[in-house]
This record gives sequence, C-alpha cells and structure tokens, in this order.
Amino acid sequence: MKVSLNWLLIFIPITLAVEEPRLSYLYASDISSEALEVAHLNCQLHHVDKRVRLLQGDLLAPLPEPVDILAANLPYIGIEEMETLVHDVRAYEPHLALFSGPHGLDLLLRFCKEVQGSGILKEGAVMLLEIGYQQRLPLTSALHTLWPQAAITLQKDYAGLDRLLQIAF
Repeated sequence: MKVSLNWLLIFIPITLAVEEPRLSYLYASDISSEALEVAHLNCQLHHVDKRVRLLQGDLLAPLPEPVDILAANLPYIGIEEMETLVHDVRAYEPHLALFSGPHGLDLLLRFCKEVQGSGILKEGAVMLLEIGYQQRLPLTSALHTLWPQAAITLQKDYAGLDRLLQIAF
C-alpha cells in the first residue's frame, strides 16, 4: 500500500510508520526544508527512516506515483481568525504553517482541485483532510461538486468538533 502524507508539520507520518509496521512505506512531503530536517532526525530516532520517504515540494508536486491514501494537514486558519489565537501561537509559529487566506480555505481548496486533475489517487483511494471546525459546510459543498460520487464523512475531535474530513473514491 502506498501512502502519501502531505503535512506542513510532518511528524504524524512518522508516528504512523512507528505504530503501523504493515505500511511498507510512506511519502511525507513538506514545503519547508527546515521541517524536513527535523523530520529526518525524528525518522532516524524512531528507526523508520527506511520506510518514510521525505520529499520537499508544494502539495502534490513531489509525489512520484499514485497512492492509496492521501492525507493532508494543511494550514486551515483564516487570517481573519488571527486575533483569536493565543499570543504564543501568533508570535512564534510560522505563519506559513497556520494561515490560508481570509477563511482558511484557500490551500485546502487548491489541494483538492489539484488532486482532482492529477491522477495521483489509485482506484478505491481515500483522502483525509484535517479541517477547521467551521469549514465543514463550505468544504463538503466544494467536494461534492468536485467528486459527486465520492463518499464524504466527517469525524469529530475530542471536543466534539468536526475536524477530519474523509473522502472515499
């Protein structure tokens, strides 16, 4: 099974590799070379550096082949929400990893449109997206337009908020 995980903070793929040894290998991509350097050290620390293939690039660009599972934790906070974040997050977290347009949807929608025209998903693939709790309606509407036949479901986080969007093709 080929899995691609495209996260601006790509530590979740390392955890998946550690916790699920049946995954023969995973692609983990990030636009940030600094994040990839830290990820590389973590892969070595957890002895998964042979199974997690770190790739630098924007969204789907670095993926070399179609995948079974495509997961993304892209920036989904709207610039309009900046003042609602705690000061330490605003002051110290890279804005590239947090914000995506006025409502936080710009990168998520761009990603989905790229996926639609890319051929990167194998038949029967699943796509997983972490989303902001207030983004359920606009995203599901856009996804139903892109993929009318796809099964779209949502999973809640521990606070009971819609947080994980799953699209089964």
